[in-house]
Amino acid sequence: MSTPEETGRSRCVSFDSTSCFLWILNHQGEILDVNPYLVETLGYPKDELIGKSLISLYPDTHQKNIHEQLKVLRNQNFIFYNSPIVAVTGVMIPVETVMIKGFWNSKPAFLGYFRNITGQPDSDGDTPFFFSGSTLEPGQKNYLDMAALSIKELEATRKELISCKEKIIQLTDEYSVKGDREIRERKYIEKEISKKNILLAEKNITLKQLLDQREKEKQEIRDEIYKKVQSLILPLIGRIQTNGTEADKRYLQAVLHNLQEIISPLSSETAKKMSILSSRELEICNLILQGCNSKDIAEMLCLSIQTVNTHRKNMRKKLKLTASGLNLAAYIKSEDTLKNW
Repeated sequence: MSTPEETGRSRCVSFDSTSCFLWILNHQGEILDVNPYLVETLGYPKDELIGKSLISLYPDTHQKNIHEQLKVLRNQNFIFYNSPIVAVTGVMIPVETVMIKGFWNSKPAFLGYFRNITGQPDSDGDTPFFFSGSTLEPGQKNYLDMAALSIKELEATRKELISCKEKIIQLTDEYSVKGDREIRERKYIEKEISKKNILLAEKNITLKQLLDQREKEKQEIRDEIYKKVQSLILPLIGRIQTNGTEADKRYLQAVLHNLQEIISPLSSETAKKMSILSSRELEICNLILQGCNSKDIAEMLCLSIQTVNTHRKNMRKKLKLTASGLNLAAYIKSEDTLKNW
């Protein structure tokens, strides 16, 4: 593979002898060197051309296009275009131009080739006229061979890029289709999960309502049983105890105790409230619920009235009724208390 220096020397072989326009530009578009044929044809002194912008040699109407062409050349290896060039006399000479990247004096440069196409048919826009097989001088052919090689390399690169682009598009389409399918599936699954969650939540609400209703009904039954025992059965037992024999009283006391054991679990709130009372105090509570006063309770339980009053006082303290001033009998007999017992 040739080094940049070798490439530069090979291009210098016919620089001074060829009968076509040749020039060397730096990457800013300033002329570094021109061959004698260009100086002779255009009529500009060589010293005047060196350091001059190439764009200034074109008509005003073409300068913007030339500027854009130079910008393109900075990003690729080869360009060609048709645009007239202005001689020192003001005459516009139609030329076909080829520029390629290369080296000049071991530095990166643009190597340009003008070919006078006066009287020649128009180029087809894709291939410069001097690639059409016309007779070329050796010096011209040296440049054009290298330009043709650059074109082939660019064409191969272009085809490779097109192939890569097509593969990328194909892969993108495949992944897009796959991604769309996965998104649809995920949305469907999420929708189904959402439906099931809604149904589950509705069932949970219904179940909770049923359980609450059942518990309410059960509590109503408990309360009703407790009220009826307190209002119907216990008063009768109390009357029998008053008029019965001592043996009857003992049996009735056992019945009363067992009955209290049966109905006491009917209310958890009752158990909590009444658990602080002694068994004797619970007996007194039951007799108060039956409408018995302290004298009646004393006779039924074989206690003195003073002892019964002492129990009632202790019960008021335990139930925290002392500070409120609420009557013990009223508290025990109240509807709220019966519901909670």
